[in-house]
Amino acid sequence: MKELLSWIFGTSSTNMMGFIHSEAAAIVVIGKESLAVTQQQEET
Repeated sequence: MKELLSWIFGTSSTNMMGFIHSEAAAIVVIGKESLAVTQQQEET
């Protein structure tokens, strides 16, 4: 099990970080868009 984890995090640590960053970026974008929508609805 430890070998598997070290292989996953060792060989694809850069891929994991890229994946996590892209996921976080998507969440931030979605959050900003939904926030902008709710603000527009409040203004009208």
